Amino acid sequence: MATMQGQFFADNLDEFIKDAIKNGAQVIEQGDTYITLRISLKHIDPKIGQETVLLIDRNINKVVGSRIYNAKNELLQTIYYGYNKGKVQSLNAIRVEEKTTLPSGEEVKMITSSKIENLKFNLNI
Repeated sequence: MATMQGQFFADNLDEFIKDAIKNGAQVIEQGDTYITLRISLKHIDPKIGQETVLLIDRNINKVVGSRIYNAKNELLQTIYYGYNKGKVQSLNAIRVEEKTTLPSGEEVKMITSSKIENLKFNLNI
């Protein structure tokens, strides 16, 4: 996901969509504001039967949400991404919602919220 938040992705969104379709992704919806893609994770590992759905905001050319489904099309996980406003629209928040089973056997939704502040990158080339 990190590579899908960078400047290369933002500058080449249409190219990313064309390549994704060539590799088997399905465009579920393509509007003026959002694009929704469904991608099989079998490209990463043929043993993985899961699929991910990406919600891409065309206004900022970034992924703003994703969902992972199992082979039975049951929702396993939802992730929302938040970004700073202004000149540098870097990732500043992540919210993960996923089903988990308690020791009692009861299924519950676990929510993890992360806030990113003072993000610094050191690049050694």
